[in-house]
Amino acid sequence: MWIRLAERGGLSYVPESLVHVHERKHSLSAGSFNDQLMYTLPMIEGHITRLSHRLTPQEVKTIRGRRTLRLGQLAYSRGASDTGRQLISRSIKMGYGPLEGILFLAKANVFAMWLKKNLLRR
Repeated sequence: MWIRLAERGGLSYVPESLVHVHERKHSLSAGSFNDQLMYTLPMIEGHITRLSHRLTPQEVKTIRGRRTLRLGQLAYSRGASDTGRQLISRSIKMGYGPLEGILFLAKANVFAMWLKKNLLRR
């Protein structure tokens, strides 16, 4: 819907928060990363194909990389660390946000989580 709306008119940036989103693990809006892999990624690829005449190669790379990184982070936060690691690694290989991806993996690995938990306990 948002992509189709953006095609029909201009976009603008508002430098303030207009809503607060509260995510709950089992809410309908939380969705699952499996749904995102099965439905959202193919939909985005369809939009990329349809709009390829208007997108630069860098824009396509950014769209794919950003989505892949966010899905990896979502997978990791939902307990699917192997899938999350694979997706984040794929985004790094695409050249999108390598520092962000590496830092996320460094902070989210089992040893870092154990260290953080035990250091904060003291």
